[in-house]
Amino acid sequence: MRLARCPLRLREAFLEALYGTTAPSKSSASRSDSIKRAIELVRVLEADEGPTYTRSQNLVYLQTLILLAAEAETQARSSTHSAPSRATWLASAVGVAYHLRLQDAFDRRRANLEDPDSNDCLGRRVWFILTILDRWHAASTARPLLIPDANVVLQAEDLEVLGDLTFQLTRTYCPSTYHRLKLTG
Repeated sequence: MRLARCPLRLREAFLEALYGTTAPSKSSASRSDSIKRAIELVRVLEADEGPTYTRSQNLVYLQTLILLAAEAETQARSSTHSAPSRATWLASAVGVAYHLRLQDAFDRRRANLEDPDSNDCLGRRVWFILTILDRWHAASTARPLLIPDANVVLQAEDLEVLGDLTFQLTRTYCPSTYHRLKLTG
């Protein structure tokens, strides 16, 4: 439903990025074409100064950037076109996440926990996935974090929203968050 409410270019960019990162490896040329198309669409979206997205649409845009970050290293190794680096995609995604204030503490009273696909729950999951990707990228490139530990506050309620795997990954890759959780949770 969220995707259906997005402008056509944003919807296409997301779908191309999704296909490009998840299609079977047998279709590598097709995957590469999808990523190239997604990059083109994102560049057009970034050049458009007029459109303003709803929170829901911004979450789709953020997920598109995360998918492109995940695929960036494969594209850089397999082609000669000038695709942005993983660092560039992550920096853009972090900017969108901060714009959406996803780093703010999760308000259980305000969130609709009955709907795991609500904007609040999705935003919380996307924030921690981005945080984990940032840590993996920083560790693999010996570069500083884009998201400082102070902006990563894991709450006991997050287990319900994130699920066990993402919750445990966050605890593992954000150790200072884990200590705060033990003290406050």
